[in-house]
Amino acid sequence: MRIASTKPHNNKAREILTKEYLTQEYIAKGRSAGSIGRELGVHQSVVLRQLRWLGFEIRPNGSYDTSSNFGKYSKLKYQDILTKDYSQREYIEKKTSAAEIGSRLGASSYLVLKYLRRLGFPIRNRAFYVQGERNNKYGKKLSQSAKDAISEANKGKPCFWKGKHLPEKTRKLISAHHADFRLEKHPRWQGGRSFEPYPIEFNRQLKETIRDRDKHTCQLCGALECECYEKLHIHHIDYDKGHCLSNNLISLCRSCHTKTNENREYWMQELRRKDKVLAR
Repeated sequence: MRIASTKPHNNKAREILTKEYLTQEYIAKGRSAGSIGRELGVHQSVVLRQLRWLGFEIRPNGSYDTSSNFGKYSKLKYQDILTKDYSQREYIEKKTSAAEIGSRLGASSYLVLKYLRRLGFPIRNRAFYVQGERNNKYGKKLSQSAKDAISEANKGKPCFWKGKHLPEKTRKLISAHHADFRLEKHPRWQGGRSFEPYPIEFNRQLKETIRDRDKHTCQLCGALECECYEKLHIHHIDYDKGHCLSNNLISLCRSCHTKTNENREYWMQELRRKDKVLAR
């Protein structure tokens, strides 16, 4: 037995929402429950409840063209367009994004993704579209002036990653990815020079002297030693371990010391310029 609503306008709407009326409006004209409800001054849930009670099959959301502003829905049904063949061709084979497909069809990316999930397709994350050749900056190189400008803008800014630790699962994935980068397979391989021993004069006392000279500050990024959670590294400017004179040594944080392993000619010139400024 159906219980009458406490709202009189809902009961009045149900008197209008007969089987003949809904067959004409909802089925024949293809109108939505929302548009019928607005016309009668009730919520769409009242119309949907009446449709279910009378045994009508409810159409899924997204079955209407909602581009107009006043609830004038057309008979356009996206399930007739977003078929399995269409989705296979566009989303899987051509790698078109859900946003691009939605833009072509006049639908939202949320709606496209909804139909893709319903069809059982694996959904790609956003990172997929900015990797490799799909990135609009792929293959482009910054000029040295642009790099210097970025470096200058980042000076003095704290590193968001300092003091944080990667979870065990992430470290294992990184380790597995770099499994083939050992020894001569590594792109920075220098013939085993890193295994050569440091001379006896490159001791703790000398390192502390260089740090005191540099005021315990990284000479590239300006980070203070107390902010780095470890002592500053002492770097050989000419990359010769045996050359341990003070004018060949400079204090760097771990991050800056790591990046000096690449493009060594450039960093030799840059660090020599820094060392000349220190010597004044």
